[in-house]
Amino acid sequence: MFSLAVNLARKRIADKLWQLSEITIIIPYHAQASIIRGLLRTLKVGSIDNQVEVSTVDAIQARENQYVIFEPTIASIRDKRGFSHAIDGRRLCIALSRAQNMFVIIADVHLPRKASTDEEIRMLSYISG
Repeated sequence: MFSLAVNLARKRIADKLWQLSEITIIIPYHAQASIIRGLLRTLKVGSIDNQVEVSTVDAIQARENQYVIFEPTIASIRDKRGFSHAIDGRRLCIALSRAQNMFVIIADVHLPRKASTDEEIRMLSYISG
């Protein structure tokens, strides 16, 4: 299993740009959270007392952190269901509002071209500033 969110967190920690306790990785599904936590343990990112927080969008309510990495499970142009299926607007808003300093979305770089509905286009405009 490979996770760009885990790799980004590892790199920022190694470069001494972010502290473990300042990072939250948000994903949509509980099973995915278990996989991400397993990767962090395998790669020895953190310890029992000092870890990167991993949470689902639903479980993160009312908690914030300096750096939030959002890694939706399906975020590829190959997904025929479209951008809004990959990144639901309500969930994206919750994830985005958890970041105090920086918010990163891990997704296929060609995904914005897949946006076709007004809601998807508005969401992309909001994200990109």
